[in-house]
Amino acid sequence: MIHTADTSTTWNLAAFLADPDLSLPEDVAAKVKLHILDTLGCQVAFASLPWSKDVQRYAVTGRSAGPANLAYYGTPVPVEIAAFANASFGHGFEMDDTEMRTASHPGVVVVPAALATGQARASSGAGFLKAVATGYEVMIRVGLGSVGMMRRGFHTTAVAGVFGSAAASASVMRFSPDRAAHGLGIAASKAAGITEYSASGGSVKRLHAGFAAQSGVESMMLAGFGVTAPTAALEGPRGLLTNRTAAAPGSTP
Repeated sequence: MIHTADTSTTWNLAAFLADPDLSLPEDVAAKVKLHILDTLGCQVAFASLPWSKDVQRYAVTGRSAGPANLAYYGTPVPVEIAAFANASFGHGFEMDDTEMRTASHPGVVVVPAALATGQARASSGAGFLKAVATGYEVMIRVGLGSVGMMRRGFHTTAVAGVFGSAAASASVMRFSPDRAAHGLGIAASKAAGITEYSASGGSVKRLHAGFAAQSGVESMMLAGFGVTAPTAALEGPRGLLTNRTAAAPGSTP
C-alpha cells in the first residue's frame, strides 16, 4: 500500500489536484473551454504537416488498438501514445497558447493528457474540465519555480509540462493525495528537455510537448500500479527545484 506520512510541498500540490471538492468558478470554466478549443484546433490544423506525419507513423506502427484516438486521423491507440502524438501535433507550428512568465505552452501538454486519460476512463465533461484546469495550475506553478532553468538551456514546456500532464491524469483517475504525490515524484524523474535545437536545429523541439504529455500520463499509470517515488521530489535536498549550488561538497551525486 502506498502511504505518504509527510506533508511536503509536493504532497500539498498532490492534495490540491486530488481534492474531490475542487470546483471551477464559471469564468474559469469558460476560459478553460477556450484553451481546450484552441488546443484542439492546433492539433487538427497541424496533424498533417510533414513532421507530424512522422509522429503519426510512429504512433500507429506495430501497436495494438487502444482506448484513445489520434486527433485528425481518429486511429485508436494506447492512452500514452495518444497523449504523445496529439501533444506533438498541437505543438507543431508554434501557434499554441503561451504562458509568458514561464515561456511555456500548457495547453498542448495538459489537454492531450486529460483527453486521452479521460477517454480511457469515460470521464464526464465536468471531470475533464477540472483535469485541464488542475493541469494548467500545476504546470505553471512548477514552471514559475524553475524559470532559472531557461538560462541553463532547459525548455520549460518539456520540464514543467510533465507535471501538468501528471496532474491532469491524476485528476481524471481520481487518485488519492498519497498516490498522486508518488506520481508527481515519478514525473520529476522524467522531467527533461534541452533547447539546443535553437542552436543546432532538428525537428525534435516539436516533440517536447509530446514527451511531457506521455511521461506525465505514464507517471500516474505507474503510481496506479504501486510504483513509489520521493514525495519531496520538487523541494527536497536533491529535488527538481532545489538550488544545486547549495549541495554539500563531496556529497554523493
